[in-house]
Amino acid sequence: MPQKKLCLVLALLMNQAFSQEPVFSQESTSLALPQISAVNHDHLFPEEMEYWKDAQPELLQGIVEAEKLRAKLLSTGPDGRVYADVIAEAMVRFQVGCKAKLEDAFPVTDFDLRATRLSKQIRGEESIPVDAFKAFDGRWFGRWGDSEVNHDWRPTVQFTPPKQLIADEPAVAALQYAWISSGFGWNYLMATKEQNRGNFVLGMVYYFDGDNFKSITGTKAHVGIADSPTRLVWITEYEVFLEEVFPPTDAHAEQYVITTLYHNLFTDTPSVSSHGTQAIYTRDPKHRPLFKKFDWR
Repeated sequence: MPQKKLCLVLALLMNQAFSQEPVFSQESTSLALPQISAVNHDHLFPEEMEYWKDAQPELLQGIVEAEKLRAKLLSTGPDGRVYADVIAEAMVRFQVGCKAKLEDAFPVTDFDLRATRLSKQIRGEESIPVDAFKAFDGRWFGRWGDSEVNHDWRPTVQFTPPKQLIADEPAVAALQYAWISSGFGWNYLMATKEQNRGNFVLGMVYYFDGDNFKSITGTKAHVGIADSPTRLVWITEYEVFLEEVFPPTDAHAEQYVITTLYHNLFTDTPSVSSHGTQAIYTRDPKHRPLFKKFDWR
């Protein structure tokens, strides 16, 4: 969207008690934040987590950047094929290859990764429930690589009718904020511009450098697929995240699993890595299963 229009939207949002830039205390290195209750804050989650959930410029920019990725997925590559179809085929190969490799872990066999279905959702031609993110709500604890990570997925905020946050962009039907240790972001359930047509899912993550939670050093736009009430697929420029919440059983408590395909399919020389990973999160910070690396081919 034109810079002038984006600036106008941000200015209007400022009137709703949001500032355009992070406000830092002059007396210390901490952000100037409202008091956080002990119920909602502990040593596993920094105070900055509460500040960034109200960062309107980042919230809006996330929609713009994720919409660019969605448009790219629906465009054609040098070989004349639609990128979304190419990525869908790679996901199906990954799904088949993971079957034996994840036999003793959490499978990804239940995901519906057909190219026709993915394309339909990305185009906004399918009605997606406003509670599509609900299964992921709450706090999760696990490992990513060698690092311990703590996620906090807030309850979804629903808008009836969908809320127009940016002129000339689709309206937001539902919104979920998340803190993921190395950054923060939002899941967006968008309403198509054509009335009563359907929805589509976008996401955006902003990253920090280590424990400096004041300055954003990286971004990653996502386009999502709501596969089921407990399964989400997230496509980024270089990854596909297959995410699923497994209910508690006699063998294990409730777990949130992220299985990742690494790709480079938006280039003139597309490739897919044979390396895959799986991260497992639990509700207990004292129980963090090991981060799994595997070769799926």
